[in-house]
Amino acid sequence: MAAIAYANNVKDVLDLDKLVDTDFSSSTSWIGVSWKSIFTEADSEIIYFLVSIGTHVGGQDIESFGDNIVASNEFKVKLNGLTLRPGKKYYSNVKAVNSAGLVSIASSDGFMVDTAPPEVGVVHDGLGIYDSEYQNSSTIVAASWHGFSDLQSSIHHYIWCVGNTPGADDVLPCRDVGLHLSMATTSEYGLISGQSYFSKVMAVDAARLQSEPAISNGITVDTTVPEAVKKVDNNNTNLIGNPSFEEVEAENGEKDCTNSETFICLPAMWQVQGTGHVTRGSNLSSYEGNAFMNIYGSVSQWVETTVGGKYKVSFHASHLPVSTSSLASQQGYIYLPGLHRIFKLFKRRTRALKLDWYEHVYYFTATSELSNVTIGSFGDKSGIAIDDVQLFLTSELESTPSTSDPIRKHLRTDGKEFSLYASWDIRDPESPIVNYMVAIGTVRGGTQLRDFRSVGRSSQVFIDDLLLTSGLPIYVTVVAKNAADLAAVFYSEPTTVDVTPPQLCCIGDGPNEDEDLTHQTLSVISVHWRASDPESGIEYCEWAVVMVCQVELLSLKKHPTPMKQRCVSSLPPKPSMMHEKTTKRNANCWVKQKKRRRLGGQLRLEVKLLQ
Repeated sequence: MAAIAYANNVKDVLDLDKLVDTDFSSSTSWIGVSWKSIFTEADSEIIYFLVSIGTHVGGQDIESFGDNIVASNEFKVKLNGLTLRPGKKYYSNVKAVNSAGLVSIASSDGFMVDTAPPEVGVVHDGLGIYDSEYQNSSTIVAASWHGFSDLQSSIHHYIWCVGNTPGADDVLPCRDVGLHLSMATTSEYGLISGQSYFSKVMAVDAARLQSEPAISNGITVDTTVPEAVKKVDNNNTNLIGNPSFEEVEAENGEKDCTNSETFICLPAMWQVQGTGHVTRGSNLSSYEGNAFMNIYGSVSQWVETTVGGKYKVSFHASHLPVSTSSLASQQGYIYLPGLHRIFKLFKRRTRALKLDWYEHVYYFTATSELSNVTIGSFGDKSGIAIDDVQLFLTSELESTPSTSDPIRKHLRTDGKEFSLYASWDIRDPESPIVNYMVAIGTVRGGTQLRDFRSVGRSSQVFIDDLLLTSGLPIYVTVVAKNAADLAAVFYSEPTTVDVTPPQLCCIGDGPNEDEDLTHQTLSVISVHWRASDPESGIEYCEWAVVMVCQVELLSLKKHPTPMKQRCVSSLPPKPSMMHEKTTKRNANCWVKQKKRRRLGGQLRLEVKLLQ
């Protein structure tokens, strides 16, 4: 009888050349059997072998011994024509028969049939627990995966590859990564900033069946920090119709509402919600023109805009001269695309019938071809006045150096309280900005007035109730971080706090700055003056000519010479003025001059001139 070398088992094999034992097969019709070095003959030679397949050790219920006789010098055989069922375990059995007719039998450790490939899982870009959309490395490719499964056998190994299109492997050729669930490696070719890359993973089970590929949604390489976008305001065309409410119509739709006792004047081109009317021709001072809007509710207007365009909105607001509200400080609101903002009216300077106008500035990005601008008050007792509503499209400069200042600032004050509004234009072509941090200080990059705080993805910040002193420089610092975790710091130019009115002096008649005329025969009225403001500078001057009786002959005219201390301006008089000049040479006239400074407040000065 042949002896058996029990150190070795009969092998179930899938490849008769490699003779590697397998525990799983994907075929239901064949299996390979190998038994080399299984039997040792002590007494006589082995003359042949018998091979069977059964559902138990030594069994032949699937393939009988008598059907497979193998010569004594052969130690492997492929059995075909089998009928095997998935999920069932089978054993290969071999009998060795010697010349004396004695028999020894040996069996394999069994194999199972698996005909189903692994279930597909999910692939994430990057090594984090969440899928990464962006990375700042141009050399590393990484991915992780989960969810692959095989219920009949088990996962034997994974195959991972990377390409610059979904399913491709041109960046990292497919490779066996064993049972690892995440991998990272250095790309031999380098990755291009702005390019997306995709990982592909397949699972291979113990029966060598390969799953369908699972492909990631891609990761974009971004190796650059956010950059500044320098935009300028196109102040040529105001997109708001009837911005200072000069055009009016009666509440019944009639164009003529001059009979204020009968009709309430409403602004043309505007929609009024609640109670509101236009005040015209009053001795109360409107900011622009000869009218302003009283609101106990809201006014709104639809304007045509360009999708993606950035727009600047500005308007002037004031307490109403007569109000039933007992509050000294009131609020209003403005609704713009993507922006709902409450704005503050400073405390009344006086209870007199006087309007104190303060400018409010906001920016928004249009999301449709029509954008709505709504300005309103809270409640039916806390009305506000508004005037000079403007809407301009901003445009990007052709040259945008990365160091340019993208931050706009608007500082409002009534001399005691301060409000700061800052807006900025920062972009990143490869990955989106995910967070802004904003600080305010008295030096470049400083945090003396407010430490760094996150404003999320908002590109603007509103800060009320600042305590500032005149002459103090204000800096805004913005840190922008993109989705690739790269950050850049941007600094504003300084804005000087100014709570003092401009200095105005040395008003004189005539075109020459070194003389002051008392008589003239020319038909052109000329005047010169000196104006200065050390904190914020001179923005522009306005002047007008009136008679002693305060009848205005020439309305306020803006002098287009900003930032100059000495100004000379001339205007031809009205016919009535020329008549007075020729018939009453000693008539007393007044020169009324108004100069506005940059940070709010204004100075009106009247000087008597002898003619």
